[in-house]
Amino acid sequence: MGNREKLLATAKRLIAEKGYGDITARDLVNESGTNLASIGYHFGSKEGLLTEAMLDSFGHEDEGLGGLISPGPAGRDAGTAAQGAAARGTAAQGPAADRERVAADQLAGQDPSERLANLLDVLAEVFRADPRRTTASIEAFARAPHSPEVKERLAAVYEQYRRQMAAAVLGEEVDDLDPDVAHRVGSLALALIDGLALQALLDPDRTPEGKEILAALALLRPRQ
Repeated sequence: MGNREKLLATAKRLIAEKGYGDITARDLVNESGTNLASIGYHFGSKEGLLTEAMLDSFGHEDEGLGGLISPGPAGRDAGTAAQGAAARGTAAQGPAADRERVAADQLAGQDPSERLANLLDVLAEVFRADPRRTTASIEAFARAPHSPEVKERLAAVYEQYRRQMAAAVLGEEVDDLDPDVAHRVGSLALALIDGLALQALLDPDRTPEGKEILAALALLRPRQ
C-alpha cells in the first residue's frame, strides 16, 4: 500500500473516530506511518485529504449503501454485495454480518413491502454494529454546505442510491426501472434509511424494526 492509500485509509478511520474538526496533520502522519510532505504531494493540504477521504467512502460500492444491498430481478442478487462487503471487512462481522446475509437473501421472492422491511432490518443491524458508518456520513453532510465539491459529489451518490434502493425494494434491475418510479421509491427508502441510521446511532435499543415502520406507514393511509 502506497502513501496515498495509507493516508486515505487513516483519514477515513479518524473521521469516524474523532470527527473532521479534531483531526490534525500530525494525527494523520503518525497513524498512517507517512510524512507531512506526502499529504501535500498527494492531496495539496490536510483539508484536501479529509475531503477526498469522505467522498471516497461514499463513492465506493463496498463502503456505501450500494455495497450492502445489490439489487436484481426478484431480489436474485440481493445478498451478493452484502456478502462480499462483509468478507472484505467493510460491513459488520460476526452475528451482525450473519444477520445481514440472511436478511438480504430473504429479499428474494417477496412483495415490495416485505422487501423494504427486510432491507431496513439489514441496514439497522449494520448501523448498530458499526456506528462509524453513520458518524462518517454525518461529518460529510456537515461539510456539504461549505464545499460545492462535497455537495455535488454527495448529491450524485444519493441519486445512484435512489436507483439501487428502488431496485432492491421492487425486485427489478436498475436499468429496467421507470425513472419516476425509481425516484419516488428510492427517495422514500433513503428517507427511512437515513432516519433509521440516526436512531440506531443515538438509541440503538429503541430502533424500530422494518415491520414496525411499515405498520406505522399503514396507519397514515386514508380510512375508507
